[in-house]
Amino acid sequence: MKQDLEVIEQKIKTLINLLDELSSENQMLKEKNLSQEDSISKLNQKIYEASQKLENLLGQIPGEKIN
Repeated sequence: MKQDLEVIEQKIKTLINLLDELSSENQMLKEKNLSQEDSISKLNQKIYEASQKLENLLGQIPGEKIN
C-alpha cells in the first residue's frame, strides 16, 4: 500500500513538472505570437504605404490613368 502511494506521488510530481514546463512554453509562444503579429502589422503598413506611393507615381505618368 505504501509503495503504491509513493508511485502515485511520484506520478503526480511528474505531472506537475510537465504542467509547469507546458505553462512556461505556452507563455513563451504567446509572447512570440504577439511579436509576430506586431511585425505583420508593421509590414502590412509598409506594403500599404508603398502601394500608395506607386499609385501616386503612376498617376504622374502622362497619358496614363489608373482605374
